[in-house]
Amino acid sequence: MTINLNKQKDHLWGDYYFQGKRPKGRQAWALEILHTLNMNIPTFNEIFDEETFYVFVVCFVIATILVVIFLAKVVGIEIKEHSITINRDWGSPRPANPFQFPWKIKKE
Repeated sequence: MTINLNKQKDHLWGDYYFQGKRPKGRQAWALEILHTLNMNIPTFNEIFDEETFYVFVVCFVIATILVVIFLAKVVGIEIKEHSITINRDWGSPRPANPFQFPWKIKKE
C-alpha cells in the first residue's frame, strides 16, 4: 500500500471552520475578519529581539513612574491610610494540634 503525498489538496487549512455547517458553504464573516486581522498584526518575534525588548521594558517602567508622579502631583491623587481596629479574641498562644478536629472537641 502506497500513500501519495504529492496530491494537491482541493481545500485550504481552516475551511472546516470557515465554511463549516453553514448553508451553501458560505464563509462566516466574523471568522474571515478575525483571520485577516490575525495575518496583519505582527507577532512578538517580528517586533522585538532580545535587546529591543529590554529597551522597551526600561522605557515602559520609566513612563509608568512618570505617570504615577504626574497623577500624584498634578491631578491630586493621594494615598490615605486609615487606622484599622481589630477587636477579636486571638485564642490561646499554645500551638495547634493537627490531630484534634473541631467537631471532636468537647465544649467546656
